[in-house]
Amino acid sequence: MRFARAIILWGLPSLIAATPQQVSLAQAQPPTLIDIVPASGPAGEAYPLQATIRGTGFLPAGNMVEFGRVKIPDLPSAGGGQITFYVPKQVPGRGEVPPMVLTEGDYRVTVTTSSGTSNALMFRLTRGP
Repeated sequence: MRFARAIILWGLPSLIAATPQQVSLAQAQPPTLIDIVPASGPAGEAYPLQATIRGTGFLPAGNMVEFGRVKIPDLPSAGGGQITFYVPKQVPGRGEVPPMVLTEGDYRVTVTTSSGTSNALMFRLTRGP
């Protein structure tokens, strides 16, 4: 038992002596996005499409993908390297405002975790097949 006490007391001064710079180095970094597969797909509700974002720094749960103005919360990531989600086809309505269909074009995609927001990738919604 004396040996265990010596280890605890020996390690305590080094924790107390840590500077703010040393502590900030241990904080997690925001996620980094590498690619999104596929990077394009047809617009319109008639064409459901799953996409996978590959990157680093994702959490096991609680990741939020932002696809243009649409936020998709609470997405899981097994292993922290990829997130799979359904590409949104419309912006949800609010109150008396009905949902708005996402039209053809390029949409910015980011991932936010408790550590911050990632770099952006682009996803292109195309005219249906």
